[in-house]
Amino acid sequence: MTNTVWVSAAGILLFVIASAVFFFFGKKFGRRAELRRQEQAHSTAEETAKRILGDAERESESLRKTAVLSGKEELIRLREEWEVEVRGRREEVERDERRVVDREGQLNRKYDLLEQRERVGLATEPAASDGNIGL
Repeated sequence: MTNTVWVSAAGILLFVIASAVFFFFGKKFGRRAELRRQEQAHSTAEETAKRILGDAERESESLRKTAVLSGKEELIRLREEWEVEVRGRREEVERDERRVVDREGQLNRKYDLLEQRERVGLATEPAASDGNIGL
């Protein structure tokens, strides 16, 4: 065998060994790179999940506050309606009371007039009976 064959065989052997070494290191570094990429993706996913949860909690708190506020507004509106209704009923009762007081005053005046007529009638009746005797 000649020198060139040995050089050629050594070159092929060197090429195979270099390929095996590069394959081994490439696989090792590739696996590490892939693990780093997966860890970054995992941490990014966790951060995104935390952000989404935070947004959802803030939104739910906002919705809760809005619901409480609208409930309070509804309560105020209902209370105002109730106060208007009560005020109207109170005014109606006061009008009825004034009517009753006025009617009572009228009846008292009529009663006083009837008593007065009765007294006058009783006072004139004896005089009229005296006048009948003399006729």
